[in-house]
Amino acid sequence: MVTVVHNPEDARIRQREINALITARWNVTYVAPFRGFGLEVPPSRPADLGRGSLRCINIARSSGRRRLRAWQAARTVMRALAQDHDVVLVHDPELVLAAAGLGMKNLIWDVHEDPAAALHVKSWTDGAVNLQVIGEAHDPQARQALESATAAGDLTWLGFVPSEEALARVAGSLAGLCLLRDLPNYRVSLSTKIVEYCALGVPVITTPLPLAADLIRSENVGFAVPWDDPRAVVDAIMKLRDDSELRVQMGANGHRVALREHDWNRLSADFVRVMDGIAADCATRRRIAERELL
Repeated sequence: MVTVVHNPEDARIRQREINALITARWNVTYVAPFRGFGLEVPPSRPADLGRGSLRCINIARSSGRRRLRAWQAARTVMRALAQDHDVVLVHDPELVLAAAGLGMKNLIWDVHEDPAAALHVKSWTDGAVNLQVIGEAHDPQARQALESATAAGDLTWLGFVPSEEALARVAGSLAGLCLLRDLPNYRVSLSTKIVEYCALGVPVITTPLPLAADLIRSENVGFAVPWDDPRAVVDAIMKLRDDSELRVQMGANGHRVALREHDWNRLSADFVRVMDGIAADCATRRRIAERELL
């Protein structure tokens, strides 16, 4: 499991995928920029009874224009370790490029969405609503905007927060915002944060990307607001604030659809099953290749 971009505590990678594999008795090597995010490299955890093991390796962080060193380090790590692993699962597009020419037949790219939308909602009426922004700034311009808005008292920016703490903060909120822009990579996916809002019973306010808008229409889990329309966002929030029955109903609808279609307790088994199949196929091809070389 390799990333040079994501925080090593990224919920999708660490809490979901790696935990699912270890529980399924996989031995996982996790290569991630621990120190680049101010984290200690966790010690290797040997296999427990009925569980797999975890080995953690620090790597340079890829950020902004500082990407070459991380790219080269990832290529070196993959060249050294790929042959000892049945599957190499990467989470960043640059790692697909870094693997070019290495002849890796066991490479998988787990395609993530890139939640880089700018948030430009100010003047939250009379202070009756507290806007909290969780997550790192995507670029220097976003950081400056968030810092300025925090200084002005328009919002509270918490920066990166570990998944469990972030979800605990979201639980019980008036609404969860997902104001992504109309970009090609957003049009074909449903943002993870929308699913998490639903799972926590929090009404969703989203821009009208196709899958998000369809979910709003079919399941009544929140509001789809026009692009670049802060006033519409505020109006939707005020409507939820003033109508507790609507808020509770939308939250219940969201929880129901998340449990029905996105329950990781069930889907993790599908994930592990797919990984098992790929790993077995890669291992078989490697053994055949080794015999042909004899």
